[in-house]
Amino acid sequence: MVLAIDQGTSGTTCLIVDSELRPRGRGFRPVRQYYPRPGWVEHDPEDIWQSVVAATEQALVDASVRAGDVQAIGITNQRETTLLWDRRSGEPVQRAIVWQDRRTAERCRELPKDLIRARTGLVPDPYFSATKLEWLLRDRSPDGLAFGTVDSWLVWKLTGGRVHATDVTNASRTMLLRLDTLDWDDDLLELFGIERSLLPRIRRSSEVVGDGELSGASAPIAGIAGDQQASLFGHGCFHAGQAKTTYGTGNFVLVHAGTSPPVPPHGIIATAAAGDTSTRSKGPSSSPAQRSNGCTRASVCSPTRARARHSRTRSMTTGASTSCRRLPASARRTGAPTHVASSPA
Repeated sequence: MVLAIDQGTSGTTCLIVDSELRPRGRGFRPVRQYYPRPGWVEHDPEDIWQSVVAATEQALVDASVRAGDVQAIGITNQRETTLLWDRRSGEPVQRAIVWQDRRTAERCRELPKDLIRARTGLVPDPYFSATKLEWLLRDRSPDGLAFGTVDSWLVWKLTGGRVHATDVTNASRTMLLRLDTLDWDDDLLELFGIERSLLPRIRRSSEVVGDGELSGASAPIAGIAGDQQASLFGHGCFHAGQAKTTYGTGNFVLVHAGTSPPVPPHGIIATAAAGDTSTRSKGPSSSPAQRSNGCTRASVCSPTRARARHSRTRSMTTGASTSCRRLPASARRTGAPTHVASSPA
C-alpha cells in the first residue's frame, strides 16, 4: 500500500493506493486560510500538519488497513507557499505566506527582471517564494532557522526533524533555483539576502529522502512533486509537446518542453518537471548536465500572465483536470521547447 498525500490550498486529501494503483481509501481535512490584510493570505503550519495526520487516519480507516501496511509515502503539495521554522524546536516562527499572497508586489517591481528570467525561467512576482522568505527574514536573524515550501515542512515533520529536503519541482518555484544547473543560485541568494544554511537539500522527485513516521508506523518517503508537475506526470505527459490543463484554485496549463531549459516567449514561464524515472536509470533526462538531479523541463503557463491568443490546445474534459494530449505538429519544433498559453483563471 502507498500513502499519497495531496496537501492543497484549501485542504489535505490522503489516499491509500494498492499495488495496482487503485484507490482503496480516502481522507480529507480542510485547512483554514487567514486574511490579516487585503492581499495577504496565510496558513498556520501546524494546521497543515494536523490536517495531514487526520486525513491519513481517515484514509486508513476507509481502506480498512493498518498503518503498518503502508510501504511508501508520496507527497504532492501547493507550491510556492513559504514557511520558516526553528530547527531546534520545530516551531514555525509565524504563519506560512501562501502562494496567493501579494504583500511583496512593490519589492518585485524593484527586482532585475532579466536576471531572474534568465536564471530561473520565472518572472519577478509575489507568487514565488523568494520575496516571501525575504519578508519573513526582515529584522530576524537566520541563525537556527529552516526555510521550506510545504513539501519540506511535511518531510521535516514526518521524519521528526531528521531530514530537511525538497525536490526539484518545488525548488524551481522559489525564484532561487538556477534552471540550467538545478541548484540554488548564489547571485540570487545574495540579491535576497538569503543564506544557504536556511535552504533544504534538493532531491529528485522520485527518490527515497528518508523514513516517515505517521499513525504509529514508518515507511520511506519515496516521491515528492509540486501539485502541477505531479499532475503533468500523473496524466502521462512524459514527452515533449504533451500538455495538461488543471482547474482548481487557479487554472494551470503545463507543457512538457523536453530535456533542455526552454526559452519561452512573453507570457509563459519555464520550470522543472517531475520525470519518468521508470524509463531511464538515472531519471528522465539524457543530458549529463541534468542527469544527476533526475528532472526534465516543462514550459508552464502562468495563470496571471498568459493570453489566449497564443493558445494551440483546448481542454479535453471539463472536470477538475484534463487528460494529457500532444500538441499538433504545427505547434511543435524538433529540438526546441514547445509553448502553450491560455486565458487566466
